[in-house]
Parts: sequence; C-alpha cells; structure tokens
Amino acid sequence: MIHIRLNGQSQSISEELNLADLLAQLKVDSRKVAVAKNLEVVVRSELDSTKMREGDEIEIFQAVGGG
Repeated sequence: MIHIRLNGQSQSISEELNLADLLAQLKVDSRKVAVAKNLEVVVRSELDSTKMREGDEIEIFQAVGGG
C-alpha cells in the first residue's frame, strides 16, 4: 500500500494502481473528468500508463456546464 492525497484527503491505495484503475475504483467516468497528478494535468490517453507513487497528489476535476 502507498499513501496519496486525493482531492486533498489522505488515502491508501494499492501500489499497482494506475490513474485509470483509480477512476474505475471510484466509479468515475474518465470521459467526464480531468485528472492532475502533482499539479500536472494528465492527458486521457496516458491514464492507463500513469502509476502513482508514495506522496503523490491527485486531483479529479469534474466539468460543470452552464450558460
């Protein structure tokens, strides 16, 4: 297990999770969010290959529509 900060909250996760796995575990549709790892936006095509490490800060942003 490793410890990360997810949207400002401490969380323990499996070392083997990538960002796509994390979103699936959280039941978040990756097509409807943006993800940042340590203040860097991760493009959707790289979610599968982006692993998390001890101390990473992950932010998940949901788009809000309006007019």
